[in-house]
Amino acid sequence: MTGRPLLAEPRLDRPLRDLMRAGVVAVPGSSSLRTAFCAMRHHGVHAVLVTDYADGRPLGWLTSRALLVHDMTELTLFSAREAIDEPFVELSPSATAGEAIARMRATGAGRVAVRHDGARLPEGVVADLDLIGLLVEHG
Repeated sequence: MTGRPLLAEPRLDRPLRDLMRAGVVAVPGSSSLRTAFCAMRHHGVHAVLVTDYADGRPLGWLTSRALLVHDMTELTLFSAREAIDEPFVELSPSATAGEAIARMRATGAGRVAVRHDGARLPEGVVADLDLIGLLVEHG
């Protein structure tokens, strides 16, 4: 790779509040994988946030990729909590795209939840493809 490092790109100084997709699709951890799949399909997303049933605390992301390891006829036998395949990573709305990329690289996450301190659920999400699009569209 030549030139300046990726994270030195000025366009990566944009705050996540400007890049995030508003809202997050969440399911309780006790939900079946079938319920999680139906939520993904209904909302046109590739991941749902799995939350603790008792207190609503985010536990992690269940992605469509995780559903592929299960026999599709057995989706009612497993809970969303059992199939979480991506960590819950969060940043504040004022964090930058560059910070999001760094956090994704460090954790292996494919998305970052955007959440104010003290808020129970995120107000939005920024996925890896959103950040790649930022670089490609303005490149």
